[in-house]
Amino acid sequence: MRTALAAVFCHNFRRMSDVPTKVLRAFTINDERGVLYANFPRSPGELLPLIAVHRSHEVYTGCEYAIACLLVQEGLIAEGQAVVDATRARHDGSARNPWNEPEAGDHYARALASYGFLQAHARSRFDLSRGRFELSPQVNRHAFSTFFAIEGAWVSVRLDERQLTFDLAAGRLLLRELVVDGRSVPVPQGAVAAPGRPLTLPILG
Repeated sequence: MRTALAAVFCHNFRRMSDVPTKVLRAFTINDERGVLYANFPRSPGELLPLIAVHRSHEVYTGCEYAIACLLVQEGLIAEGQAVVDATRARHDGSARNPWNEPEAGDHYARALASYGFLQAHARSRFDLSRGRFELSPQVNRHAFSTFFAIEGAWVSVRLDERQLTFDLAAGRLLLRELVVDGRSVPVPQGAVAAPGRPLTLPILG
């Protein structure tokens, strides 16, 4: 997986001024960078059939976010961040609407894949049926913050070297099991967080 993702980053994350193919829809232009939908490394002079390059050099933010998430999950953090930085630079408000990332239409839903970037950096998972939360941040480990939303709760999380805090904007969170950096953390029976009643638990290390 890591080798395949590294190859995608190497061959598909391109500056558009270096891409010769004329695309049908120019979501990325000139000196802007993006992840090509497909690329075909080949020998000089080798010809590819038209069907192979049809829309292959278009750039879709939803696909870029998905690739960035996978890169981070596999430990290629700088590469994943580079993809997101390039995407957000294109939509910084100067040339494009920062709240609209079109693909086959305006406000295309696939861009919501960007939410996965939070989970990728946090390496977080919540099993609602067990009340189990797992967290293993890959960045800012000594002062990490993120949020997640599950059925019945909107939760902000803060982690430092000594403790983990769950702070709810809405709902109710019942926690039974906690794993931080691969290690189990004791959770008091009946540990509950609610708006105005954050839950703070000491951790080891």
